[in-house]
Amino acid sequence: MESNDRERYIDKIRKLFALAGNNPSEEEAASAALQAQRLMAKYSIDPSEVEGGAEAAKQKIIEVETETMRDTRTWRFHLARVVAEAFRCEVFQSCVYEGGRKLPRLVFYGYECDAQAAALTFNYLYKAGTRLARAQDRERRKRYGFASGVFNSFVIGFTRGVEAELKAQSQELMIVESEEVKNAYREYSKSMGKVSAHRMRRGSSSAAADGERA
Repeated sequence: MESNDRERYIDKIRKLFALAGNNPSEEEAASAALQAQRLMAKYSIDPSEVEGGAEAAKQKIIEVETETMRDTRTWRFHLARVVAEAFRCEVFQSCVYEGGRKLPRLVFYGYECDAQAAALTFNYLYKAGTRLARAQDRERRKRYGFASGVFNSFVIGFTRGVEAELKAQSQELMIVESEEVKNAYREYSKSMGKVSAHRMRRGSSSAAADGERA
C-alpha cells in the first residue's frame, strides 16, 4: 500500500474512533467502532499508528470499563466474551457500590483502540439485547398471560446471532489477539479470576430464534 493511501486510512480510522467516542447515539457509536476495526484489520494498521502516528514506539495496553449494569443476569458474561474475542481483548468483571447495592461492570483489557471499541460495542449490544428481550417478554405476557423463560431464551439467541456475525468478520479479516496482550494479561490477572460464562436455562425455543434474528 502506498504511504499516502495508508495515511488516508489511518486518518479515517481516527475520525471513526472520534465519532464512536463522542456520539450520543449508541447504535452509531458501535457502528463506527466496528467499521474502524474492519479497516485496521484489512490494512494491517496497528493501534500505535492510530494513537500516535507512524513513529509511535509502543502500543499502549489499557483497561476500559463498561457502563454499570443494574440487571445482573449472567448473559452479560457470554456477550462480553464474544465482543472481547472480536476486538482482540481480554475481559474481566469489577464491581461498584451504589446506594448500598453491589453492581457489576465489565472491563476490557487490550490495546487502547481495541479496548475502547470493545467497551462501546458491548454497551450498545447489551442495552439493545436487554431492550428487545423485555419487549418480547411483555408481548408474550400480553398474548398468553405468561412468559416463563422468554427473556433468557431471547438473549441467548441474541448473543448467538452476534457471535456468528462477529466471528465471520474476525475470520474474514484474520483478527488474532496479540501475544503481547495475552502475556500482559496473564501477569496482570494472576491474583484474580477470569470471566466465566455461567449456564443459563432456556425456556422458549421460539424466543431464542427471535433473539438470533434480532
